[in-house]
Amino acid sequence: EERIGPRRVVASGLVSPRTMRRAIALVLLLAAIPAGFLAWHAGWAFAAIGIAGAVCAIGYTAPPLSLAYRGLGEVFVFLFFGPLAVAGTRAACDGDWTFAAFLCGIAPGAIGVALLATNNLRDRAGDEASGKRTLVVRFGEQFGRVEIALAHGLAVLVPFVAWFAGVPRGAFAASLLALLLAPLSLAILMGRDGANLNKSLAGFGAMLYLYGVLFAAGVLVSGGAR
Repeated sequence: EERIGPRRVVASGLVSPRTMRRAIALVLLLAAIPAGFLAWHAGWAFAAIGIAGAVCAIGYTAPPLSLAYRGLGEVFVFLFFGPLAVAGTRAACDGDWTFAAFLCGIAPGAIGVALLATNNLRDRAGDEASGKRTLVVRFGEQFGRVEIALAHGLAVLVPFVAWFAGVPRGAFAASLLALLLAPLSLAILMGRDGANLNKSLAGFGAMLYLYGVLFAAGVLVSGGAR
């Protein structure tokens, strides 16, 4: 009853563990279809990423990995929603893994970390009580607030650094968006807490989507990336 985030359907009894296992198996099976296509046409690296992603998707909460319970959730989110996702998408086009693509991937990875850290900041009391040792639980509330602000700052800086790696300056549009959304992080730094962090979660979710759209549109308008 003390939970202030969205209801967890298995823990609350709305969905049985058996049904959830079947749903997970179905989702991974469907994901394996495009992953297999990519591996067949674009190389073994996509098979390796797909297998690692599937293992980490299950092991995010399930033992023996239980990544989220060991404070490794941010690492998983940063890699798979950041550099690997962006550089992998780039390589799927022509097989070319570029430094610039990995660099650009830092931004969405950082926003994903900000989103996850906000979730963990909101849930820190319940997580600690249940033995979920997130980074916020391990290092404290203030650490989580600073982590979110630093991740947001990375999203602002990445397009400028990527420009030196050959990414067109049109990507600066994404930096402008991140700057305009700075109040998201500032509110958390100033103490926003509890159920009010649900607003921040929604904000970071929208930021992640819009940032990618503006980044891609800016690059396209200013001549395309190498």
